[in-house]
Amino acid sequence: MRRVGGAIAEAVTAGALIGAVGAMLLVQNSDHRTSDDIAAFHAAQTRASSDGLPLEGRHDYWGRISIFPVIEDGTLNPVPDGIAGDIWAAFLRMVTPRFAAENMSALLIASDPDNPVTAAVERASVRPLRWSLAVNVAAETQRADYLRTLVHEYAHLLMLGDDDLDPFAVECRTMMIQEGCLLPDSTLERFQERFWRAYGEDAPSPDSTTSPASWQTYFKHTGAFVSVYAATNVVEDLAETFTEFVIRDRPDRESGTWAEKILFFWEHPEYVAIRAHIRGWFGPELPEPLLPTSTTHRG
Repeated sequence: MRRVGGAIAEAVTAGALIGAVGAMLLVQNSDHRTSDDIAAFHAAQTRASSDGLPLEGRHDYWGRISIFPVIEDGTLNPVPDGIAGDIWAAFLRMVTPRFAAENMSALLIASDPDNPVTAAVERASVRPLRWSLAVNVAAETQRADYLRTLVHEYAHLLMLGDDDLDPFAVECRTMMIQEGCLLPDSTLERFQERFWRAYGEDAPSPDSTTSPASWQTYFKHTGAFVSVYAATNVVEDLAETFTEFVIRDRPDRESGTWAEKILFFWEHPEYVAIRAHIRGWFGPELPEPLLPTSTTHRG
């Protein structure tokens, strides 16, 4: 799930200290993490301070939240404890401190037992256009479940960045989504052209959130989606498919359109490298693959 930031997220974006860290050396370990991946993560964790208190505020979707700004090395200050701290540590391993420093503004912690969503990413509507990760600690927080959710949210971050869309476009010749106009040859634009154009008028809009439309699309195109949630819209289909690409072994193309969508990512060395990085960090902790008939989704 991804959301466009409101006033709280905008204020955090303006106030957070965001910087960049040095380029990583490409010295590979056997588990596909670079030497600098490991060193940067542990150094950032060591430097992160637990002093001070988080900011407090209200959010139009999450209700009352605690706000932990991202500092220049990609960590948080202050550092949350408990499950929120565990989730951020997993997220930081997954995306790397460098990525977090360059793209993230804050971690938002909510506790809403009536909201089934575990996490979502949210892009601020003011410059700089950084992202926040919101985590609902009152939702399902089993390790395998939140790792799946984090891979899904990471997919949104990877494929809705400045290299993928123009957030300020007035006219759009490709496809307009809530974050902006897709740039030609962006990953989402190519995924849309290859797999979603054929659905024609049956396709939900790229910003659809309605469950009835998801079920209708899912059953009308049997074998096309890895989950019912993937049929929500093309953006969620891309993120759900990327998650299965990371989690499962390489499928046979004959398995169906859902498998062809996963194989789409195998065509791109940069995504294959990210897959190896995530699997190198988490290995057997990653959840089991979904069946194409599953409705499982928690973010």
